[in-house]
Amino acid sequence: MRSALRLAISNLSARRSHYALLIGAVALSCALIAGVASALSSLNASINMRTRATLGTADVRIMATGSGATFSQRLLETVRAWDGVRVGVPRLETALPAVSVAKPVLVERDGRFVRDTGVFQTSAMGNGIVPDLEPLVRPLPLLAGRMPEDEGEVVIDALLAERLGWAWQEEPDRSYGFGMATRRTVRQRLAPFEMPETARDGEQALRLNRRQGVRLGDAIQVMPRFIAVGGPLDVVQLLLGPNRASALLHLFGGTDGLANTMRFIVDPQVRRTQLEFLRNPASLTVVGIAEQPPLGGRPQCYLALSALQELTDQRGQISQIDIVLEDGVDPQAFSEAHQRELPEGLILQTTERITSGLTTNIRSSQLGFILASVLAFLSAAFIILTGMNTDIARRQRELAILRCIGAHRVQILRTQLVQGSLVGLGGAVVGVPVGVLGAGLLAARFQDQLPSGLVVEGWSLALAMLGGLCAGLGGSAIPAWRASRTSPMSAMRQPSQPARPRGVLIAGVLGMVFVLVHLSITTLLPAHQATFWVYVFFGLPSLFLGYFLLSVPVIVLIARALGAPIARVIALPRTILRRGVVATPFRYGFTAGAMMTGLAIMVAIWTNGRAVLRDWIGVMEFPDAFVSGMPLQPGAKAALDSLPFVVNSCAITREFVQVEGDSALGVRGLQRYDTSFLGFEPEPFFEMTNITWVQGDPETAIAQLKAPPPPGYDGTILVAREFLTARGKGVGDEFRCAKDGTHYRFLIVGVVTSPGLDIASRFFNIGEEYTHQAVHAVFGDMRILRDLFASDKTHIIQVDLADDIDDALAVEQMRRALTPFGLLDVGSGRQIKQRIDEFASGTLLVFTVVAVIAMLTACFGVANLIVAAVETRRFEFGVLRAVGAQRGLLVRLVLGEALLIGLCAATLGTIMGIQGSLGGKRIYEMLLGIQFSIEPPLGPIASGWAIVLVLTLLAAGPAAWRLGRHRPRELLASPA
Repeated sequence: MRSALRLAISNLSARRSHYALLIGAVALSCALIAGVASALSSLNASINMRTRATLGTADVRIMATGSGATFSQRLLETVRAWDGVRVGVPRLETALPAVSVAKPVLVERDGRFVRDTGVFQTSAMGNGIVPDLEPLVRPLPLLAGRMPEDEGEVVIDALLAERLGWAWQEEPDRSYGFGMATRRTVRQRLAPFEMPETARDGEQALRLNRRQGVRLGDAIQVMPRFIAVGGPLDVVQLLLGPNRASALLHLFGGTDGLANTMRFIVDPQVRRTQLEFLRNPASLTVVGIAEQPPLGGRPQCYLALSALQELTDQRGQISQIDIVLEDGVDPQAFSEAHQRELPEGLILQTTERITSGLTTNIRSSQLGFILASVLAFLSAAFIILTGMNTDIARRQRELAILRCIGAHRVQILRTQLVQGSLVGLGGAVVGVPVGVLGAGLLAARFQDQLPSGLVVEGWSLALAMLGGLCAGLGGSAIPAWRASRTSPMSAMRQPSQPARPRGVLIAGVLGMVFVLVHLSITTLLPAHQATFWVYVFFGLPSLFLGYFLLSVPVIVLIARALGAPIARVIALPRTILRRGVVATPFRYGFTAGAMMTGLAIMVAIWTNGRAVLRDWIGVMEFPDAFVSGMPLQPGAKAALDSLPFVVNSCAITREFVQVEGDSALGVRGLQRYDTSFLGFEPEPFFEMTNITWVQGDPETAIAQLKAPPPPGYDGTILVAREFLTARGKGVGDEFRCAKDGTHYRFLIVGVVTSPGLDIASRFFNIGEEYTHQAVHAVFGDMRILRDLFASDKTHIIQVDLADDIDDALAVEQMRRALTPFGLLDVGSGRQIKQRIDEFASGTLLVFTVVAVIAMLTACFGVANLIVAAVETRRFEFGVLRAVGAQRGLLVRLVLGEALLIGLCAATLGTIMGIQGSLGGKRIYEMLLGIQFSIEPPLGPIASGWAIVLVLTLLAAGPAAWRLGRHRPRELLASPA
């Protein structure tokens, strides 16, 4: 083994530039894998931080089954008395529709900019905590200040601090719901600032105003307000219901007395009546600014539990109890033992159970990463294979001499394998630190989105290192076998032999077999869970290997078909290009195969990505507009209906359910997708929703939705078309799901195309609800959610607008009307689609960058091939120069060969990408029920072709330039 190592090191040092290019190819692959792995680990760590910030670190928790529901705080004493409980921590979470702060701002008056008072207002989620106990279950990281110590103090997060500022309030394109505070805003809120009395001009006033916002020590005003239309009696009945309204009227001495207790203000801009209870708003002093929830979310504030209970008129009520158990107590057994002791409507869950779906989905993303890593290292292995094959062709005489002086076949084999291993390890040693550094720079650049910072896991670095080593060994295996079979006499007699047509034919036949294996898997196998695994472990590798092998006959065909025309265009002899490429098709073909991978990725991603947007998101009939809250308070729908441009509206309640049995979507054991259960009043919903009935009809379905549940079922529902496509669930079939550990059976009475409400509502709340990863929706009568899930809160209101109203004007007026009701999101259907399209386009661009990096990796293979070809043919080039060929002819010859490689790579990459997108289409349809057609995007494909050709020519450029600088006698001095 020592002799093999010495020979390998000697060969590497003698051909430094050649092997430096191979090491560079492996290094770039390792850098890409290490960088993506570290970025993925950092993202997962940030998600886990978000989980701890949201769910806490308690072992189990008690909460109400309905969204936004509360229960009596008296239960806390009972819980603390249970055996095994170390500590029980109460908490109340509720919406605060109006949080405001008054701050000095500069306004223009009579041509001068003078100081005045501005009021900044937004909605927020209030968290009532016990300051002494909260850190035990949910540590709150503070950017500045301290935790609240009495009822008059509050901690706000960075996102709320940003929204209570002039810049966010005055920006016309500000976003609602999901958001991220910028680092600049956070720094401004932590720095002291005093607004001057005047400003010299508008530019200075604008700059100063942008710095203004809530800071430590400021007093914020918190006041729930309700807006409704009508006189006092109508308003009270709306807010309290008829029975409680009658009691209130009697208490205040009738309508007149009630009118004296309430104040009505008419706002002519939105033509509404605003009702405010005549009580002073709560004034809270900001004593701390906390980090915003990782990955964004909703504005939060934290105050004493008793203060929030008093403020929101929920005295003695809490939302949940977090429980820390004694050491050795099993959380699952504890939950099962005490669940029966809880009042109806409450559930005891382990934290592990709540986060299990998130953990499963994180594992699924790691599987995708591993598959991408395998493909990347396969590409690097083929580059090494091509490079070392070329090196063996150049060293046949040297290998023959080694055999003549006593070297055994096994020694030659070991030498080549050691060389490959050194190339792989060298690339890993260089590439892994570079990839980690790149991920670190990204983590620093997006530290708001990745609050965990750079997280590097040992398994990902080991995978990158092992991948580099395997790429070296795998790529050198065939060259090592060829070298060990070298016959001393034949090698001494002829330094190289042209490829035999039989070998090209065998490569083409094998390539077609692998390609047909992939097509068979995607077209012939039934829609089953096992098909996914067959596709992953056999289909994708077959596709990859098939097109690599096909690159050999394809480069021959392209050289024969286009060699002469290209030679004519670049002023070369007619047959010179074709002859050089056809003589060594495996070198040129495999190099083109390595280059095609990046383009194939780009074509597949853009084809499927655009198809999903066009044929799934694009055909959804979004409502004219929608509003979403946390949830919205009573009276929101009436306030919305009072706007003159609102034709109709429908309140919708949403809960997440876990789909069970053969109804579940995704890959069992790998992913866990929830489903949005949307409840509504059927008549107004279908009046204003333009959906297509795939099965069933609205008249029959509405009657069945409102009728009592059929025997053996908990109710009737409609399902989205995707359940019919992926699982065959249609009218008359059973749909099974679970909510908070309770199992339900529903009868399907209709199949409809998605109205887009589930997509729109989740799009803006991704920072809050990422743990659910819900796909698609089912629809039912509001009664189901109220009776089965104890949920009657309004999460979304679907709005039908007048035809003559401008979207932007309608959205702004709806925002102003509903802000006091806990509004977070408001937007038109067109705006939602536009933002989804922008988000998807950004994602496609990210994948395009990955594809371009794969092409750059292949450039090392192209450069290596060209360098080797030039070195091997130096004497031939010298003869051409000696008989009168100019330097430019040699340069054009090298670039012409690179152009043929680029054309082969572009052709195969496009076809492979389209076939890959067909496989993706099948997987989407089988697992998620999403149907779309394949229409290859000409723009991205043309851009991909241009990138491939330009990178290929750039990779060949240095070798061509160096060749042009050599004199004829220098070239002729090389051995023939």
